[in-house]
Amino acid sequence: MKNLSGTLPKALVILKFIANQQGEVSFQQIKNHSSLSSNVLSRILKTYLEWDFFVKNSETGLYSLGSESINLAKTILQENALHDIAAEAVKILANGTQESAAFFEFDGDLIKLIAKKEMANSYHYLKLMSSEIHSPNNAFIYCILPFLSEVKSQGFMDKSDEAFNFEKTKVEDDFCEIRKNKFLLRKERYQRAEISRICVPVFAGEKIIGSIGVTINSHKLKASDSQEILQQCMTAARSIEAKL
Repeated sequence: MKNLSGTLPKALVILKFIANQQGEVSFQQIKNHSSLSSNVLSRILKTYLEWDFFVKNSETGLYSLGSESINLAKTILQENALHDIAAEAVKILANGTQESAAFFEFDGDLIKLIAKKEMANSYHYLKLMSSEIHSPNNAFIYCILPFLSEVKSQGFMDKSDEAFNFEKTKVEDDFCEIRKNKFLLRKERYQRAEISRICVPVFAGEKIIGSIGVTINSHKLKASDSQEILQQCMTAARSIEAKL
C-alpha cells in the first residue's frame, strides 16, 4: 500500500465513487469528485489499474470497476452472509438438541468461533474459544483439518496446546475416518469434566469453510442420543451449505 499511503483516504473515496456510479466514469468526473490534482489522481488510478481494481476502456478512456474490486465485494458479502446463516443454524441446532451449539469458520487462514448459542445446564464455550485459536485439541478445529492441504493442516497441528487435554489418537486414521464419515464424535476431558463433542464439517462447493456441532457436558451420553443429535448436526450443516 506504500504507493497510496499518503493519499489513502482519497483513494478509498475514489473507489467508492466509481462503485456507486455502477458504470463507466471519466477522469474529469473523478477529479471533480475527489478534488485531487491531476498528477496525484493519475498516480492513484495507475496503481488501481495495476492491481486490477479498475479497468480503463481503451477506446473511450473511461474507468470502471475491475475484477479485484468485484471479487472483494463478493468476499465481503459472502462473509457477512455466512455469519448470519451460521448464527441462525446454530440457534436452531441448540434449540433442537437443548445443548450448547457453535459454528467455527475457516476463512482460508484462521479457524475461529463466529456463532454460538449456550443452553442452560449445558456446556458453555469458554472465553478462550471466543478468540482466534488454532489448537486441534478442540474437536471443532480437528474436524476441519482433514480437508485442508497437508501443509496447512500441519501448521495447525504444530500449534497444538493442552488447553483441552483429550487423549491423542493416530491422526492419519482419524483424518481418514472424518473424510469418510463427514463427522467427528469424540469425548474430551476439560479440567475435571468429561464432555462430548459432535461436529460436522461444512462446505461451500468443494471448499471447507467450517464446522458446526454441539458440546455436551456429560459422559453418560447414550448411543441412541448421540445418533439423533448427529443427524440434527448434519441437517444444520446441510442447511448452511444450501443457503450459500
